[in-house]
Amino acid sequence: MKNIKNFTAVFALILFAAVNADAQQTTAPAKSSTPAPKIETKAQTTVTLPKADEIIDKFIAATGGEAAYKKANNYHIKGTMEIPAAGVKGTYESFQKAPNKSAVFIKIPGLGEMMEIFDGSKAWASDPIQGTREKNAEELAQTKLDSDFYRFARLKELFPKRETKSIEKIEGSDAYAVVMTAGDVSQTYYFDQKTNLLVRVDQIAVTPEGKIPVQTYLSDYRKFEGVLMPYTMRVDTASGGFTFKTEEIKSNVAIDDAKFAKPTK
Repeated sequence: MKNIKNFTAVFALILFAAVNADAQQTTAPAKSSTPAPKIETKAQTTVTLPKADEIIDKFIAATGGEAAYKKANNYHIKGTMEIPAAGVKGTYESFQKAPNKSAVFIKIPGLGEMMEIFDGSKAWASDPIQGTREKNAEELAQTKLDSDFYRFARLKELFPKRETKSIEKIEGSDAYAVVMTAGDVSQTYYFDQKTNLLVRVDQIAVTPEGKIPVQTYLSDYRKFEGVLMPYTMRVDTASGGFTFKTEEIKSNVAIDDAKFAKPTK
């Protein structure tokens, strides 16, 4: 039960990955649920790091370009989630509508349903253990950034401050570490040097239990309607890990705004 409670504590943070980990059935094995080892940082004495905006531009181009991102105005996604350390498996369903409405529903047999809702101005979290609550101002700032529908094509707009910090080893490959800051929210994005793809995001989750460091790994990129998207997501925390895999996606479909209303449970 401790792992389940910790899961609900960090669920607000993983919302952005769940609603953006588009349609996939990955053939890659699930990664370990243990926290990631310390990243090896390469010496920068002889390396000139590229500007953050250059790295971001290459990422957007590698994944299809801004125009491709903007062909969609909503997503309805279904998939599975797993907490390996707790032996827990469940399903998730997410709805996202431009410009920034989002809703994620996770169902775990024997536990019930967890929800994360953002109607564009207010946000709520709901689970069988803690009930329903409205997010505070600090949580809301994170949610607004993470729920932007065109987030990955708008990184430079969403994060006024962007700086390339280092080259680091992520899953055995070199990646540029770019620190992105918007107000009090700071996140580190890791872009693979060879593919230009986003492979990891480090954040501090603001939760009722306090602030929790979280690493989100994005992998198994595949093209969906012209956009190369991460089809598998793994979230690592000090207390355990979670894996999300999406099995079905639909875009530009009718989504009732009632999906983004305050949970009644």
